[in-house]
Amino acid sequence: KRLRGEINKMDRVSSEISLTAFNNAISITNRSAVTTLYEFYNYKEINVIS
Repeated sequence: KRLRGEINKMDRVSSEISLTAFNNAISITNRSAVTTLYEFYNYKEINVIS
């Protein structure tokens, strides 16, 4: 009974860790997408000016 509780606790911790990693990956992807958009927009602005 107690062993099962320990396993459940470990499963919960590992799922929380993987969820955090997943969220980090999403935020990194979003950040790079936003950066790319921003750079593209600035590039267009520079081309329009020059």
